Amino acid sequence: MQRHTITIYYKNSIDTVDLGTFNKNTVTMGRDPSNDIVIDSPIISSHHALFQFVDDSWVLYDNNSKNGIMVNGKKEKMQRLNNNDILQIDNEKRPLKAAVVIIYTVGAENAGEKWWEYAVHSNDFIYIGRDEQNSIVLNHNTISKKHAVFFHSDGKYYIEDLKSTNGTYLNGTRITSMQPVKMNDVIYIGDTKIIFNGKSLLYNYYSKGFGIDAVSLRRTVTVRNSSVFRKKKKTILSDVSVSINPGELVAIIGTSGAGKTTLLKCLSGLTKPDCGTVMVNGDDFFKNYDVYMNILGYVPQEDAVYDNLTVEELLYYSINLRKSALSKTEIMNQIRQTIKDVELTGMEHTLIKNLSGGQKKRISIAMELLTEPKLLFLDEPTTGLDPQT
Repeated sequence: MQRHTITIYYKNSIDTVDLGTFNKNTVTMGRDPSNDIVIDSPIISSHHALFQFVDDSWVLYDNNSKNGIMVNGKKEKMQRLNNNDILQIDNEKRPLKAAVVIIYTVGAENAGEKWWEYAVHSNDFIYIGRDEQNSIVLNHNTISKKHAVFFHSDGKYYIEDLKSTNGTYLNGTRITSMQPVKMNDVIYIGDTKIIFNGKSLLYNYYSKGFGIDAVSLRRTVTVRNSSVFRKKKKTILSDVSVSINPGELVAIIGTSGAGKTTLLKCLSGLTKPDCGTVMVNGDDFFKNYDVYMNILGYVPQEDAVYDNLTVEELLYYSINLRKSALSKTEIMNQIRQTIKDVELTGMEHTLIKNLSGGQKKRISIAMELLTEPKLLFLDEPTTGLDPQT
């Protein structure tokens, strides 16, 4: 189930409100205590604005307030809201300390449980990465120690990638040189989404994992009828919708040929559906596939392992092929922990060809766990495993 939330930034406080928890189609916002959402700022009118739920989305209405409300930098009387829209109540020409910033997000239930804020000053160089000395510290192993820097120059703000292993993305496109950042632009680094609101960087690293919302997926393939040597169309998926929350384990069950693998490939981005949408944390998955590909894991039906390597060697090559940003010491620590997670401790130097079928399946899973994926897809994961495993 999709969750529609607003995260309110006022002075030094950050509050997240799920609009759905009010259980009504109109939610009011203002300074007066009678409102559903109360913001005690002097620039907020007593009854400043309201949110109305119309056709499965929320619409914002300004309630003839004194200072109005800006949506993505433009004053609006009425605006249908989209994921990552930024609402501001402020003086357009002279920003006020009492200003209020609100970010609207759409995603699976429990997705993006907390947003953090880092205030931006014109003389700051804001370094982002895994190293503890950075201004913003992000801990996912696809993120380099010194990954990117955000700074102000000649009246503009810029983001620059610092030759990171897996790159920095601005509005879904990987940057190759320093790029100007405008208000409401979205920066993606590893598992973290960063939004610039003109005054600060708002970021969320989704510690509970990613959520998926797929709506009305349809997939048709061409098959050959051997009896008449004629090709024909066959519908594999027909208006399939599914919502998967962060941290949730979901099993797709069906008979042989029912379309389980096809659905899994559509959800994981390996196959694009003919119709329908797949959203990851409210983002269009296929438009942002390059952003997410390094933090997804997919275990196929057939084990993609190499018989003449040891368990440790296979995992070492696997994590390096995934462009891990870890040091060699960190990589070896990650390999040892992953081997422990799949309960194969003591078999580090065993050749793959000497493993049982079930152990090979565990190694296939371990190869995907190495990069700490935020979404993990497994096709026929119990193949070769005994019931206890």
